Amino acid sequence: MTLLYLRQCSLLSITGDTNSTLFSESNIHINSSVTKEACPLGLAPTASTSLMLALGDALAVCVLNERNFGTEDFARSHPGGSLGKIVHVKDIMINLKSTPKINLESTIKDAIEEITNKKLGFTAIIDKQNIPKGIFTDGDLRRSLLNRISLDTPISKIMKKTPFTLSGSQMAIEALKLMEKQKITSFLIIREDKSLVGSLTLQSLFRANILSTAFALIFIAIVALASFWLKEEVINEYKKFSISKNSGPSFFLKDFDSTKTDEDGNLQSSLQAEYMRHFKDQDKTSLSKPFYTKYKNKNKHSTIYSDVGEISDKGEQIILKENAILIRLPTKTKRVLKLFTHELNIYSELDVVTSQKAVKMIQEPNIEIDGIGMKYDNKDGILKLLSNV
Repeated sequence: MTLLYLRQCSLLSITGDTNSTLFSESNIHINSSVTKEACPLGLAPTASTSLMLALGDALAVCVLNERNFGTEDFARSHPGGSLGKIVHVKDIMINLKSTPKINLESTIKDAIEEITNKKLGFTAIIDKQNIPKGIFTDGDLRRSLLNRISLDTPISKIMKKTPFTLSGSQMAIEALKLMEKQKITSFLIIREDKSLVGSLTLQSLFRANILSTAFALIFIAIVALASFWLKEEVINEYKKFSISKNSGPSFFLKDFDSTKTDEDGNLQSSLQAEYMRHFKDQDKTSLSKPFYTKYKNKNKHSTIYSDVGEISDKGEQIILKENAILIRLPTKTKRVLKLFTHELNIYSELDVVTSQKAVKMIQEPNIEIDGIGMKYDNKDGILKLLSNV
């Protein structure tokens, strides 16, 4: 301390002993004393060490605010850390060639082909200057088919005319926040002249580890708020929840997504749902807005969706109920085929879909058939109506 004094250095100290030499020699002192350690023997530093951690965090946050310390400053100080990792949209976006896009004169059928080929779940609609004028997603396609809209309808009449766009210079973490706020999974990336340059999806953020960064930030926030959860009223609420939790699901998952591949890693089928809820006591798994996709030769072959669904206890059967719709996508030799019914049973191992309910089958341009019961073989793409045709 003598050497520091000769150099005219200011001394700031944090001690728990106000009678110490360090305290008396300090220009600024923060008292970190505690009345009692948590250790029952009063020997091991416990409460005092927790207090030092809190004081250190508080000082660091104060300096961060005073110096306007931002994310890019963090990146320069910690280039190898996940919190300091800085990624711009342009660094991880999907390039223009791989981004699905069609022109304004295209039809819904053209949109289906582009979405199927590029496998991103959407297509941009651009004008002759390559400027995005709209977007058309898998969800828009499902709603169109439910409304019996013809596949020859111009895409300009049904597209969303205000697509969400980002600049390549924006940070990827900003894109993640906007996705969460707007409840979307993809953006179109544009230049300063508004022309399309690429796209960004939730999968892009996964690959860039941006979601890990977000989870780390969330974890820090949870730790900072942990003391509030120890208050008596929170504990009481938790007890109330514990009493009633047996009536609810054992666990649930938002944006459920499950895929099945063959031995070579090729995608065979996928199952998504807005919510998956599992009831352990009943050995039952329920789905909200399930969407099943079957792939053939790495391309989408057919899709099935409904309002609700269930997965059998061993997973060998998926049951889709209420407004169930099966769509066999068009190929070079077969036209699009749609089937409407109340319930569909999917046997993924057998590659078969069945129903015992009344069904309506529609195939363009002018075929409409009603019947009772049906069987659809995904392997050969043949659909059979069983009775009362």
